[in-house]
Amino acid sequence: MCPLFCVFSWVVLFLLLLGPRPCEAAVRALGLPEWLTPLVEKSLSAVEQEIEAARAKNAPKEPMIRAVSERLFAGYRVAKTFDESGTLSVYFEVSREPPQWGVRLISPELSPPVNDWFAEDCAFLREQITSLLEGVPLEALAWCDVGLRDAVAERTAQTLPGWRISLVVRAEGGETFLEVHFTPSPPFVLAVAPFVSSSSLPLLLYSSLKEDVVLMFAPIIGLPLPWVARHKEELVAWSERTLAGKWVLQDTHAEASVQFTAQEVSHVDVELESRRYVIWAWVAAYAGTSDRYPEFGLHLGRRARILPRWKSEIYGELILDLHDASLEKRLGLRWSPWKSVWVGAEWASADDMWWLRVSTEARLKRPYGWVRIREDGHANFGVGWRAGEHFSIEVHYDERDDDKWSLRFIGNL
Repeated sequence: MCPLFCVFSWVVLFLLLLGPRPCEAAVRALGLPEWLTPLVEKSLSAVEQEIEAARAKNAPKEPMIRAVSERLFAGYRVAKTFDESGTLSVYFEVSREPPQWGVRLISPELSPPVNDWFAEDCAFLREQITSLLEGVPLEALAWCDVGLRDAVAERTAQTLPGWRISLVVRAEGGETFLEVHFTPSPPFVLAVAPFVSSSSLPLLLYSSLKEDVVLMFAPIIGLPLPWVARHKEELVAWSERTLAGKWVLQDTHAEASVQFTAQEVSHVDVELESRRYVIWAWVAAYAGTSDRYPEFGLHLGRRARILPRWKSEIYGELILDLHDASLEKRLGLRWSPWKSVWVGAEWASADDMWWLRVSTEARLKRPYGWVRIREDGHANFGVGWRAGEHFSIEVHYDERDDDKWSLRFIGNL
């Protein structure tokens, strides 16, 4: 075969792989793997167009197509060609027995539990890549390596989004392996911002959990954000199981509810709720009123199941006025008919009367409210915002005071 023809063949293949794909293939390729067919058809269609423009009228083009195909597509030979309605079909078969391909997925170094999730994703991916290589001769990778990489990357993007791949072919002991190496690509999870809150336990008791949450989520730092987001449910379930083993939750019979938001700085919101005990402690100060002074409060409660399907609590409160050291005592019983809403009644020693009390739990970064109505009709209520783990602010109203409206600043202990 003349050198000029060889040069022409390789130049055509190079231009076709880089250039735009024709709207409709002028040549059909048969007998090839599905992912390889468009690549061959694109090349042969352009070659056919060049031949069509250069050949003499009625001169056969099949011999030229056959010669170009066997020159360009190493590992395959043309078994037959036939023309149907102006579309040339070229049937390919391997020139010799292809190898039995093996696939090795080379995992990066990952810590538990993310290494298990990566392995599970790879188990499914290995089958897909093995099917891509079935019947493909080793020699074909000299010209279709880009197409193979794209086909593998397309499947990886579905199972392992955010991971970049590189391919290496190795022959060992008469066996041929395709190694797929993975490296993370941006955007990454750069940091974790934990928030821990509870409406039943004091902050002093669970404040150390914040450091535990940071250490728990350390394995996802530096990993691709799309892949971490894909495993959000597994991450939340694993973190809740891990937290359940902490002594704070075991000793207080508490449960942890975790909400995770996958971002470059990912937010982890942990809400702790005890099934048995309720302990609050706070310090409050007032602004805009001369009727109230700073106070210290303590709430002790015992959860029970008095009514079916409703959480119940028997509780006592002590409120110490830090101005004159007077102490108000309260005893109450309340139920939760719906989510974080509580309804109940309490007796207060300050006026020796009963109060109807309705409240919502003060969740982190959320509004909350409460209202108390005394048996003679006097009202006392507050609407607040839990701004952080340590701090809340309320608009406070008490009909018994001369300055009925005030701001209440609460430090959660």
